[in-house]
Amino acid sequence: MQRWRHVAVAGGVAAVLLGGLGGIKWAQIAAMIAQAQQVQMPATSVAVVEVQRMPWPETIDAVGTVTASQGTIVRVEVPGKVAQLLFDSGDRVQGGQPLLVQEAREETAQLQAARAAAELARLDLARGQRLAAERVIARAELDRLEAAARQTQAQAEALAALVAKKTVRAPFDGVLGIRRVSLGQMLSSGDPVVDIQQQGELRVEFSVPQEDAGRLQPGMPVEVIGGQVAGEGRILSVEPQADPATRTVRAVARLEGPPSSLRPGMFVRVVVRRDVQRDVVVIPATAVRTAPYGDSVFVVEETSNGTLARQTFVRLGDRRGDYIAVVAGLEVGKRVVASGVFRLRSGQPVAITDAHALPFQIQPKPANE
Repeated sequence: MQRWRHVAVAGGVAAVLLGGLGGIKWAQIAAMIAQAQQVQMPATSVAVVEVQRMPWPETIDAVGTVTASQGTIVRVEVPGKVAQLLFDSGDRVQGGQPLLVQEAREETAQLQAARAAAELARLDLARGQRLAAERVIARAELDRLEAAARQTQAQAEALAALVAKKTVRAPFDGVLGIRRVSLGQMLSSGDPVVDIQQQGELRVEFSVPQEDAGRLQPGMPVEVIGGQVAGEGRILSVEPQADPATRTVRAVARLEGPPSSLRPGMFVRVVVRRDVQRDVVVIPATAVRTAPYGDSVFVVEETSNGTLARQTFVRLGDRRGDYIAVVAGLEVGKRVVASGVFRLRSGQPVAITDAHALPFQIQPKPANE
């Protein structure tokens, strides 16, 4: 019994000692927190803009592909060996210009024989017609001669068409791509020779969801953006039916004076502009901090402790040029940090300056350099 009494006394002494040490440590931590709260962080220089309401043009965004008004891959129609190459990569050619000639000595010889047979059949027919007029031969013999003449003539024409196909020609005026054949190469029917694209008019093919299809009309203006290059045009036509696999509707726009750096096959962003506007609350896109947990901005407030930036979460809408629409979270007249938001934290002191101010436009026109 006495032993348990000693253990209890020792436990109580240990508890008192630990409690005292804990109290001392907590006092030290509290003093450090109080000291940290008294330290003033230096103000960060920022540019601010006022949240405003402005007319917001309705647009339809899509992705598309630049195409030429005419473009195709020139292919051989009949098998054969390449005997002559009459073009080089990048050449400008005219429609009907020969590009490639295949070996055709055998076919040419057959054509000459067929033409000789057709000429003989023609002479036999002429002789038979004279004899038939004199009632020397029967009508059945004359019919046979006429059929033979037509048959041999058709054979000659078929061989002439085959020999003509041995010469591959440009289907229209345009610029050739990279040559895909070599001299002496054996080609099969349908093998590619070279790409050809008609220069001048360019088009953009794009698709929109079926929900937006009813808002597309021929003649609507479009903006085409490909990297650092932008062009303008108008919708040429809209497909009358939706693709059942993708539930999208295809449209084609003709570019007006397209930049020289746009090429057929390029991937571009297409913005269809409608003649409808609505007033929305907007801020510069540079004022938004994007994070996995949501989009936010820093609202500048005047407090007793100075000018502070408070992080505020917002719900965003569409983007137009340098601006982005705010659906919820901000009111007109508030001031937000326009640039450098990734350097800030909520409650941080800021100093407003115009040194970092940027010109914001709803339809910017960057120089294509």
